[in-house]
Amino acid sequence: MMQLLYLASIMPNDTKLEPLVAQMEACWSDLARFMRERRAYGASRLDIAAELSHAQLQALHILVAEDCRVCDLAGRLGLAESTTTRLVDRLEAEGLVARAPSSEDRRAVVVALTLDGRATAKRLRAGRRELLRQMLAGLSSNESRQFVRLFTRVTESLSADERPAGTTEDVR
Repeated sequence: MMQLLYLASIMPNDTKLEPLVAQMEACWSDLARFMRERRAYGASRLDIAAELSHAQLQALHILVAEDCRVCDLAGRLGLAESTTTRLVDRLEAEGLVARAPSSEDRRAVVVALTLDGRATAKRLRAGRRELLRQMLAGLSSNESRQFVRLFTRVTESLSADERPAGTTEDVR
């Protein structure tokens, strides 16, 4: 949301876009409410603590792919290392992650999903994919493809705006 406000503040006021911006804005609150309700419903339905924050959910998603040092996880989450340490502490208390010495550098500590963490991440992904199926189900096949293509372009554009000047590396 803050990104969109930032983009709106730096973009020229294009009168051609204004009707579309107004239409999107009218749907934005409804979409946000729907996503919050589905997230809360999905979390409780999956026996996952409803208190998991967005950052904790992102951390689980990242850790599915690979174990990370806290500093690397912080960078990928866009959080301070101290904040990420506290986030990992909470996930560890829930039994979703564990810390272990790195196999490459015994001085470093990596964070890895536990079996419960991996199962939780798998259930969360299944729930997210079901929600996405429901979102696309109301569209025709061509509309679905177009929506995904445009959503991808918007995401790439916003991701490019987040990168520090002079970098070309994808930070997702």
